Amino acid sequence: MADQTLSVELERTYPRGPSIRASFELNLATAQTLILFGPSGAGKTTILRCLAGLDQADRGRIAIGPERWFDGQSGFRLPPQRRRVGYLPQGLALFPHLDVRANVAFGAAAVPASERPARVAELIDLLGLAGLEHRRPGQLSAGQRQRVALARALCRRPRLLLLDEPLSALDTPTREALRTELRHLLRVGGVPALIVTHDRSEALVLGDRVAVMVEGSARQVGPTLEVFDRPADEAVARIVGVETVMPATVIDSSEGLLRLRVGEAELSALGERPVGASVLVSIRAEDVILLGASGGTPTPVSARNRLPGRVISIEPAGSLVRVRIDCGFPLVAAVTRPALEELDLRTGAAVAAMVKAPSVHVIG
Repeated sequence: MADQTLSVELERTYPRGPSIRASFELNLATAQTLILFGPSGAGKTTILRCLAGLDQADRGRIAIGPERWFDGQSGFRLPPQRRRVGYLPQGLALFPHLDVRANVAFGAAAVPASERPARVAELIDLLGLAGLEHRRPGQLSAGQRQRVALARALCRRPRLLLLDEPLSALDTPTREALRTELRHLLRVGGVPALIVTHDRSEALVLGDRVAVMVEGSARQVGPTLEVFDRPADEAVARIVGVETVMPATVIDSSEGLLRLRVGEAELSALGERPVGASVLVSIRAEDVILLGASGGTPTPVSARNRLPGRVISIEPAGSLVRVRIDCGFPLVAAVTRPALEELDLRTGAAVAAMVKAPSVHVIG
């Protein structure tokens, strides 16, 4: 079987803006989804447009195995229509004057004319659009419009789907409801995808792998949960939403267990570093367990870190509540509203925080 690895190594420079740089691979032989994740202006859409052939990098190379799409050194650039990609821009860009069938059929230009009706009918059935064929986009729900746009992109039998913030135009409740559905649709379609998003929940639900964009550069690429749980540096940690990132000093290292000085407190973490090394620790809010000031139940052996402190602030965060604590350093915990009431947490209240050693990620 021919090599189906998409290899991307590109740089795009703007005269009055940042340089966009990316280096990653995606195996197109599997229906994996790679997320380009980061804040607005990080270069995510530029990379997507370079892959689609709608924008051109200044340097680098894009190829699927031996097949070149772009080669900056020789000046070669494969036209967009020959790349066989399905591209969904922000807002989906459906034609408002065309019905569902016509919108889907618009994506079939590369399909032999004799096969187009069957291909359109197949996708309408596959994506649950049967019975809606004669409705126009304005007569559809947000989820139905998303299905039509995806059907149109799949109609040409693409090797790769490129989705630019596919849920960003939706209100929050609709966006949350459609994340899982979009994941299912991508799996049903059986086509690998690159999705641009700045939404952490979307990245976690949709992505098998993620490339975190920092100031125009793909700073860390890997399995989604691994990158979000084990960020490579402080910038990545901040972007993927790690709530506590603090400088620390190694004060002891023995048998794979570190003892760290963090502010006025000490923490245990897994790893090996020389004594005296300056590092960063990152701790996710959901990995912090709060107890009443008395400590509640005995601390499990695996927790290792029990930190007395006081509540600095309490902030709503969707279905959870973020509790900021001063325990010798600022620490953030995420708790449910019932837990907030049960522990009687309020600003200034004494509290104990527990963090398992494996949940303390050491950077540097």
